[in-house]
Amino acid sequence: MEMTEMTGVSLKRGALVVEDNDSGVPVEETKKQKLSECSLTKGQDGLQNDFLSISEDVPRPPDTVSTGKGGKNSEAQLEDEEEEEEDGLSEECEEEESESFADMMKHGLTEADVGITKFVSSHQGFSGILKERYSDFVVHEIGKDGRISHLNDLSIPVDEEDPSEDIFTVLTAEEKQRLEELQLFKNKETSVAIEVIEDTKEKRTIIHQAIKSLFPGLETKTEDREGKKYIVAYHAAGKKALANPRKHSWPKSRGSYCHFVLYKENKDTMDAINVLSKYLRVKPNIFSYMGTKDKRAITVQEIAVLKITAQRLAHLNKCLMNFKLGNFSYQKNPLKLGELQGNHFTVVLRNITGTDDQVQQAMNSLKEIGFINYYGMQRFGTTAVPTYQVGRAILQNSWTEVMDLILKPRSGATATYIEEDDVNNYSIHDVVMPLPGFDVIYPKHKIQEAYREMLTADNLDIDNMRHKIRDYSLSGAYRKIIIRPQNVSWEVVAYDDPKIPLFNTDVDNLEGKTPPVFASEGKYRALKMDFSLPPSTYATMAIREVLKMDTSIKNQTQLNTTWLR
Repeated sequence: MEMTEMTGVSLKRGALVVEDNDSGVPVEETKKQKLSECSLTKGQDGLQNDFLSISEDVPRPPDTVSTGKGGKNSEAQLEDEEEEEEDGLSEECEEEESESFADMMKHGLTEADVGITKFVSSHQGFSGILKERYSDFVVHEIGKDGRISHLNDLSIPVDEEDPSEDIFTVLTAEEKQRLEELQLFKNKETSVAIEVIEDTKEKRTIIHQAIKSLFPGLETKTEDREGKKYIVAYHAAGKKALANPRKHSWPKSRGSYCHFVLYKENKDTMDAINVLSKYLRVKPNIFSYMGTKDKRAITVQEIAVLKITAQRLAHLNKCLMNFKLGNFSYQKNPLKLGELQGNHFTVVLRNITGTDDQVQQAMNSLKEIGFINYYGMQRFGTTAVPTYQVGRAILQNSWTEVMDLILKPRSGATATYIEEDDVNNYSIHDVVMPLPGFDVIYPKHKIQEAYREMLTADNLDIDNMRHKIRDYSLSGAYRKIIIRPQNVSWEVVAYDDPKIPLFNTDVDNLEGKTPPVFASEGKYRALKMDFSLPPSTYATMAIREVLKMDTSIKNQTQLNTTWLR
């Protein structure tokens, strides 16, 4: 197997707007940042060299690509234009802002800056537009049992101990507001009294249930005041009650956690959790999940929440837009980060330029060989200061340089040396690259010295990776060099309207929508791809292997600055 290198990238190629399943910064958010005055320290030039025997025979990608009419048919661009109109910006202000954004991105990283230079395949690249619409990028989580998470059931588990639906309507909006302020300690009141207009035992029971269910931090009691009945809500456990819901109000026979599948559009996982916690009036830390998902995408993942009923969660489907909750079940345990087996992607690359033969060659190569397991560009940051420089500063105890989060390697699957006599028992897909740390083994050949030289250049000792601050001690890990996606399938489709969806989502299927029907010919062509990846691998790197295009925000922004002016 030979490696090919990306060289001579033309700046005339098309608009590949790139994020990934784990994180990413949309153009509209990056545009608002100011030009950093910090000078960019040059990346480690040696990262791309000497790891594998490579060929310098490089298939050059195509020089041009169409981006649609005037490059303005993408959903993200239309959203930006609407925001600018709402803000009432003058043309001069718009030009000044776009110039600042373009200038800022000149200081961003390209793939070459972080050593992403090689391709494992030899097919000819072609161009296409990724995430022209956020619905073109769909992620389904693969759970620890190996099953792909789908939202396909909105029913609520039958439970005789669940309160009636009346709990959601028995309180007025004003009463809910006062109770929420009481629960969150936003006023000086020590209790809230609600008069029982229709004084029956059934009515009082419903009010008690409504308050306890909707406001987990509160307890209730009934009082007589001047001949009238009142339900009085008060704090029983202080502020701890917000993050630790009452034990006595939850049936002992039921698991403490309600697991559910969350379908969300154009919102990342933490934003979604914050929205859910706000509507449920609880702290976000009672939620757990196996992995974070992108904003600019449609994602489906499993979530667990402590002592919140499926009935109450399902009620949110009536309140929230771009969210859907379903597939409820009660379990004994929460979810933990890293428990997932991976993610399954459905990706549409619109307006592709490749011929059917080029697409066939590219996708067959992805299926049979795979792609180099680079970290996606978002893992290096999107501002003038790359995150790897921050991590290096922490390891050097250079605290004045520390400005961002550290990059913590994911522990994993161990390594062993391959002796020459056993080399035929392994393939390139078994080869791993050490991530430096105090508990890894390095190759016995010249690559070990390459590691030593790179770390020494950054004033780090390969033989002493333990840090005096325990959290910054790097044990190290291993990362497979080549990843071969699973469950790979693809289809080239023709379409005329760039705004139409090109496949059904889980919600579309729940609502009984007919899948799109394509003509044999159309104004545009799109490549629809399906594939599964293990954790800590990046869909953008798989797509990069197919297209042979630079996926950095800097490169893609340079291709699109004209629409910002």
